[in-house]
Amino acid sequence: MYHEAMKQQFLSGYKGNTLRYNQSLLEKLKAGEAAIGKDIGEMTKEEWSRAIQCTGAYQYASVARYVTVLKSYAKWYSDHVRQLLNAQIDGFSSEDVDITENMRRAIPYPLEPLLAAMEEYPAKEGFLQQPVACLAYLGLDRSQMQALKKDAVKLRKNTVIIKLQDRQITSEQDAIFRVFKEYSKVDPEKQYVRHHIAMQQQDLGYYLKRMHTVRSKLKDRPLSVAEISRSLTWFAEQHPAYREVSISLLNLAGGLCRLWEAEQREGSISEELLRQEFQLLPPKGTKEARNTYLAFRRAFGLARDS
Repeated sequence: MYHEAMKQQFLSGYKGNTLRYNQSLLEKLKAGEAAIGKDIGEMTKEEWSRAIQCTGAYQYASVARYVTVLKSYAKWYSDHVRQLLNAQIDGFSSEDVDITENMRRAIPYPLEPLLAAMEEYPAKEGFLQQPVACLAYLGLDRSQMQALKKDAVKLRKNTVIIKLQDRQITSEQDAIFRVFKEYSKVDPEKQYVRHHIAMQQQDLGYYLKRMHTVRSKLKDRPLSVAEISRSLTWFAEQHPAYREVSISLLNLAGGLCRLWEAEQREGSISEELLRQEFQLLPPKGTKEARNTYLAFRRAFGLARDS
């Protein structure tokens, strides 16, 4: 971190969670300082933008957090080290940061290449990677996945129908339907050999099921949320091209795709739909969510038909 002692002086004005939060953000901005070769207090407005890009941020909600701590540090730097132009500080906003390249690197769009990369862990043999990826893409968090009963998932013609307590989800995407169809064919009575070890699928009435050895002590316990998350974490560790893949990232990717489909269908994106897909509660505004969606369109060259 450039000017470590000065950063610590700045942080000394904070306590508790706020201190840890700002410390974490400044730590992540180190990559930008190293790339540009300057302390963030010495950077121009354009260099601030580059420094935030270097964090890998791909949502404007994240960008806004970096902007806030950067501007706070810049004001402190101006008061205690070297005076900066107030116009530069006050005039900098999250909209000055281009996140399209970060989105292209992180967002699995379209979904099919990711599912193809997961073929070495096939759903038809009980592996969780593809089903978890599809459920996350359709908007379920890990707690909803854990609680999902197998009779809440229906396959009709080429459509997946998932009934949750508060809503029903449908998908006609071929790749998703194929994963659900293959996963539904796994036989709990059959043994599947992995690394010379015989495994069977646990069946406790839930949709996602653990694969276990015959003598496993876990065979009568439901799948945990940690195991659900680890199915993607483990995959990401083995595949550098998908190192960002997680349930939350796939929630975002699926939500952005649904927004794009809605805009094509309706001609615009409603505030209600933005709140739904980004899980925003009033009074929080939708500006950052809309900017993230527009960046997604730019990143992948999605132009609405006129």
